[in-house]
Amino acid sequence: AYCHSDSHGIDMKAPTQYHKAAVDSGSWLLYRFDPRRIQFGLKPLQLDCSTPSISVETYMRMEQRFDRFLSSERNDTKQLLEQLQHKIYSRYEEYKRMSAANDLQSEFIEPELIHR
Repeated sequence: AYCHSDSHGIDMKAPTQYHKAAVDSGSWLLYRFDPRRIQFGLKPLQLDCSTPSISVETYMRMEQRFDRFLSSERNDTKQLLEQLQHKIYSRYEEYKRMSAANDLQSEFIEPELIHR
């Protein structure tokens, strides 16, 4: 769960634009996981977000809480942003792979949890 706060430096009159940006950047993945779906031949993991469509830097620039990092004089800020972007894409692809997997029972949950 995410709780926005004015201390993040966001417009509290329209917080959903920040939620949408977090999802669009891939920082916040939307998915559902219900192991009961397996008994009906359905995949338990459903990915409800699409491929990240904005950069994580774009999202971070929307919130003042990241200003100090983004405006720092550090030499590695750009490299750290690139690493973060790579991790976000990798995580999205991993969730996408898991949501499309055929053998989800063994990948996600212990068999004894299915029949509870």
